[in-house]
Amino acid sequence: MTAPAPGGGRGLGRWAELSFRPTGHSPCRGLAISSKRADNDRKVIAKQGGWVENTAAMEGY
Repeated sequence: MTAPAPGGGRGLGRWAELSFRPTGHSPCRGLAISSKRADNDRKVIAKQGGWVENTAAMEGY
């Protein structure tokens, strides 16, 4: 079993030796990218991410 991340989760990226700094936005972005790579329809991606079907907010992913 590994030791808990320092600061109750702050510094988690450094503790896990990640090459990037994860944020609260990271899971949402990762889900959208993975879903797109799996050739899911925009409607499916929007539903998974909690977006409105034809929103421009998804375009950044």
